[in-house]
Amino acid sequence: MNGADDPVLLPAFELFARADPFDCQLVRVERFPSGTFYFPPEPPKPFSTLTNALRDFYPGCDPYGGAHDELVPHVGMYMDGDEESASDAAAHLPIRFRATRARLTSYGRVNCYDIAQFTIG
Repeated sequence: MNGADDPVLLPAFELFARADPFDCQLVRVERFPSGTFYFPPEPPKPFSTLTNALRDFYPGCDPYGGAHDELVPHVGMYMDGDEESASDAAAHLPIRFRATRARLTSYGRVNCYDIAQFTIG
């Protein structure tokens, strides 16, 4: 999985290559109305900036099929409705990291798969 030779993905590879890696952290657990727990990254702006730039490159290809008016930068936990697991995960916070890569992932009804991996910077 690379996708670098796919001309459709070339603008995305160029976007991420021009961006600077950035430091961020996960400091709390939140829950979407659907029940999925997630970690919102802080600061959220670098994630939103990259996502919005991708939306500009690929109009009509909105994340989550355009189902959400506002996108919430997040790291998903994939533990729907499991309060104990969310509490256990929160006990390990904060998690600090440097964002140096991004992935384009396709989500189906049953599974997901990575389409491409991008290097930031």
